[in-house]
Amino acid sequence: MNVSKTINKILIVILCFTPFFMAPWPSDIIGMPRVIFIISATLLMVYIWIRYEKEKIIQFKTLNLASKLGILYLLLIYISTFFSVDKLNSIFGISNNRESVILLTCYVLIFLFSMEYMNFDKKKINLFILSGVVMSIISVLQFFKIIYFESYSFPWGNFASPYGTLNNPNYLGAYITLILPISIYMYFSEKKAIYYFSSCLIFTVVLMSRTRGAWMGISVAFVILMMFFIKDKEHRRKIEILVISFAFIAFVLNLLMSGILVSRAVSIVFDFKEVAAPEGPAGTPGLDDAAGSYRMYIWKRVIETLPKHPLFGVGVGNLRYIFETYYTKEFLAIQTQGISTFQRAHNEFIHIAGTTGIPSLITYVLMLATVVRASYMKIRSNPISIALTVSVISYIIQSFFSNNVVYHSYMFWIILGAAIHKGKTLEKLDTEEISDDHESIA
Repeated sequence: MNVSKTINKILIVILCFTPFFMAPWPSDIIGMPRVIFIISATLLMVYIWIRYEKEKIIQFKTLNLASKLGILYLLLIYISTFFSVDKLNSIFGISNNRESVILLTCYVLIFLFSMEYMNFDKKKINLFILSGVVMSIISVLQFFKIIYFESYSFPWGNFASPYGTLNNPNYLGAYITLILPISIYMYFSEKKAIYYFSSCLIFTVVLMSRTRGAWMGISVAFVILMMFFIKDKEHRRKIEILVISFAFIAFVLNLLMSGILVSRAVSIVFDFKEVAAPEGPAGTPGLDDAAGSYRMYIWKRVIETLPKHPLFGVGVGNLRYIFETYYTKEFLAIQTQGISTFQRAHNEFIHIAGTTGIPSLITYVLMLATVVRASYMKIRSNPISIALTVSVISYIIQSFFSNNVVYHSYMFWIILGAAIHKGKTLEKLDTEEISDDHESIA
């Protein structure tokens, strides 16, 4: 068996097909099928690796820094689970929307396998973008209520906030932060109009989702990509075309949605001032307002309680414990407003600190920084590293306003590993030209 090709295929199936997995289970047709498949696929890769790669026994000293930090991060999660306020909940994700130590273990293993085996060549890129196009078409149909599932839809005037097959518009936005930068990169670097149309369609959907964290991630990604390509005249023309196209799409959608895109964009600035001041639920905005899900209130309360559990947090999936224990009156008052649980901090970094401790947060941040730096340094030898690096950065930015969940997290860990995979360069790209742009930025 060719282990590299086999694991590569498994990873691409996870990346491109898992987002569409659904099952006829009334209680959870979207989440649980993905959990089962991700765990099964990870176990299969582990079996293949052990069965056919016996000679490659891992020695810690031979691993690169990103691998060591990933393993250390997982070790700290295990230690945190030993001190968890609810160990069974942490291990199995019994009552917290499937977030569990088992799933986090799969993510880290997927990262390690992707780093070793994921050769992100043009065929895989095209398949990844195609999956994003399919998701976008589904989302557009949902937006216009052509496809409409009452239990999962988010009604909004004459339209509905699309979620694709990802359960929530915010999750759709996070998904797009991984795909759109790669599609834009391919449009800039290749002479194929199909990448222009895919970029415009996917951009349309991220606006429809009204997910401001994703908007911020995509905006930063676009600026970084422009910096790489703006030096060349032909690329500069493509940038101008895409900027004009994106502006036109935003203008039309804003008219169609009665100005809500502009108000949402402006609210990014004003929400921080408006929400940071309140002390407790009396002044905290509701779930469906511009601030969304008590985001600032949760951030503040989790940060305040970090000194109580600084090393190992309260355990994976136990964020609610912080509010039930230390802010009981506020928690009960907020529940009367229709909010039953606080399962996530709506900020991945604050969430990690609160659930698995400050050391695990530091390790996680160092791992991300190591991957971004290593991927950036590979640009000379492998131009696709530009797209993967920007994709990772885009997702990280949106994660300041959201959490890693089973609907899209596995994709991030695959891209994270692929960004520093020591594989072949992407064919038919002008490597020398990209290198010149890289030097001008450096």
